[in-house]
Amino acid sequence: MKVRKILDTIDRKEARKRSSIRDFFDALLQGDETAWTLYAAVEGDSIFLYISPEELASSILSAPSSGLTSLFELLGHRYLRISNARDFHNNEIEALTLIKNTIEKVNNLNDKPLRKFLLRDLVAQLEKVIVHLGKVE
Repeated sequence: MKVRKILDTIDRKEARKRSSIRDFFDALLQGDETAWTLYAAVEGDSIFLYISPEELASSILSAPSSGLTSLFELLGHRYLRISNARDFHNNEIEALTLIKNTIEKVNNLNDKPLRKFLLRDLVAQLEKVIVHLGKVE
């Protein structure tokens, strides 16, 4: 009976963490400033254990320009501001690569120039992050 109770507690914690990360990305990709408050609760977590990179890439492609700008800022803050980011986020390289490749594949000719620019900038930022995380010191 104790094992069952422990497993239920773990399941509830996982569900809360998944919900927190989804709420964070929903706010971030809408360009909502409250996203940074939500980020404080998930900053130390490996976010791709709780959200599918494919699902996130799809959300990115439909995000408004303010959301793309917010994501660009997040990438710099989460991965590029510290030199030892690899120690904390090395398991996120594969997911970030998948997101980058998904964005690169989609070439929507109907996108407005600003949106195309922001997506190109986002891909460049993702490339920097992937290289930074891949460094072996």
